[in-house]
Amino acid sequence: MPVALTILQRIGITACLIIGIIVFYEGIPGLNRFPIIGAVPIVGDIVAGRVAIVRDQAVKDATAEMVSRVEMKVAQARAAELERQMKRNSEAALAAHKQAEIALANAEAARTELERRIADEKDKRAARWGTFDFERMQQHRKPRAP
Repeated sequence: MPVALTILQRIGITACLIIGIIVFYEGIPGLNRFPIIGAVPIVGDIVAGRVAIVRDQAVKDATAEMVSRVEMKVAQARAAELERQMKRNSEAALAAHKQAEIALANAEAARTELERRIADEKDKRAARWGTFDFERMQQHRKPRAP
């Protein structure tokens, strides 16, 4: 305390206030290199200086704003890509549905034609197994492996 009073007497109250304001806004030049001192709440503000704190906060805010803009653009691009994929998939599904309808119509026509041919068949024995068929199967049968 006597040191502070001696300094106050030698340079005056006005000079002490000016030095205090300069230290408050600009900080103490050499001490801001020590990270431990900057971590102490009030001392850290005095050591760093108000100008540096405001500058760092402005940089942090600007960076956060840029990051949020970039994230928004990425999200929009991803949404657009998902919409393109959804449109492409719906078109493929529609084409597959049309193809399935055509295949179903063809299968129905083939079944109708087969039923008509079966109904028009005159020889009812042609669709039955006879002794000739059984003998032929016996001749061409492959032996089983033991």
